[in-house]
Amino acid sequence: MEHEQINSFVKQIHKFYDLPHTEKIIIFGYYLQYKESYDCFISKDIHSCYSHTSTPTPKNISDSLNKLSKSNRIIFENDCFVISGPEIQRVEEDILGGKPLITIKDELRELPSKMPEPAQSKFLEDILGCIQVKAWRASIIMTWILTLDHIQRFILSHDLGKFNEILQGNKNYENFKVEKLGDFEEIRDSDFLRVIRTCGIITSSQLKILEKRLDERNSYAHPTDLELTDTMTISFIEDLVHNIILKIQ
Repeated sequence: MEHEQINSFVKQIHKFYDLPHTEKIIIFGYYLQYKESYDCFISKDIHSCYSHTSTPTPKNISDSLNKLSKSNRIIFENDCFVISGPEIQRVEEDILGGKPLITIKDELRELPSKMPEPAQSKFLEDILGCIQVKAWRASIIMTWILTLDHIQRFILSHDLGKFNEILQGNKNYENFKVEKLGDFEEIRDSDFLRVIRTCGIITSSQLKILEKRLDERNSYAHPTDLELTDTMTISFIEDLVHNIILKIQ
């Protein structure tokens, strides 16, 4: 990798050093694939990009890559990562095209400080970074991930026994129980919502909110001609943060 070439590349990008790490990783991945002709990239390749550009690295690049993969912004295949097609288009049109970042209103900017856990605050800051560069779909998918993660951690520390008892009442899970955070991945989101309502973790009004937002998340997680705007995205985030995450403590 040429030190001068990668630094010249990032200098083209408006406020590159102010971008959240998720955006920097996407940009570095794009650079590796389309400027350095990498077939794919791994954590150490991204770390090298940070080093060559004298950019402070995130605490765990591998964790950031996995989160980006879960939100379909990058794709994991053959033991390494590639940038997804929509992200390639977004980088080329919105980032390299020189479009200015969207300004985040103060009320939304204050949300990360209200989160109960530091890791959640950081994740929400990354979501706001996605909004700045008009990554509406990624913002919605990541907000849904954040919401479920919050509820699941609450269950592990408060209502796990009751949750498993009710879950096993569903024939699809009669021989399954949750013991650790990763186990929740085996449960369909729609089934999970019904169980937490029966447990009393959420109210009927909150269930309606979650079911509505799950439908939206499912719609925008796949290629579709449905319109998605900044207003719709911000509404999705504020609804789940204020009415679900900050209410379940």
